[in-house]
Amino acid sequence: MNEEQKELCEAAAAIVKESASLYSPKGRLYFPVAIDRQGNEIQEIESDEQDTVCEDCYAETVRWFRAQRKAGTFNYQCSDLAGIQLNEHTSPETDDFKYCGFCQEIIYTGVLHTFSQEIDHWIEVDVDDFPRQMNFPKDAWLVHELLTSADAQQRHPDELEILAHKILLLCDTSLFN
Repeated sequence: MNEEQKELCEAAAAIVKESASLYSPKGRLYFPVAIDRQGNEIQEIESDEQDTVCEDCYAETVRWFRAQRKAGTFNYQCSDLAGIQLNEHTSPETDDFKYCGFCQEIIYTGVLHTFSQEIDHWIEVDVDDFPRQMNFPKDAWLVHELLTSADAQQRHPDELEILAHKILLLCDTSLFN
C-alpha cells in the first residue's frame, strides 16, 4: 500500500469510526465436537447452522444439539457417539469474519484477509444504501476493521482504495457543510 492509499484509508476509517465504536464483537469462538463413549473427541462436527458459536449462545447450542439428537434429526453417523461438547478456539485465525450460528453476531478472530470478498462486497453495495449501512454500528465496525487491517492493506491495497473513495464520496458529511 502506498502512502496516498494509506492516507485515504485513514481518512475513510475516521469517518466510520464513531458508528463502529458502538459495536462490540463477541470474544469467544466455540465449535461442536463429537465425543465417543470413552470420552475421546472423535472429530469436529460440520453443521450448516451451528459450526461456530459465541459465548452468549453456548447454552442454547448445547440445548439445540440435544434436541436434534432426541428428535432423531441429528445426522452425525457414529455407532460410538456418546455426546457433543463445545470446544473453544483459544486463538483462532480465519480467512474471513466469523459469525455465531445462533445470534449472527461477529465473533472476533484474527482475520487473515486472504481473499478480498468482504472488501468487494462493500464496494458493490448500492450507492443509495451505502451511507445508511454505515450508520449501523456492526456494518461500520466491519468496514473500519477492513480499512485499518495491516493484513488487508498489504494484500488488497487497490480494493481498499476504491472502498475508501466510496466512503469519502458518500459518507463524508463535511463535504456538504
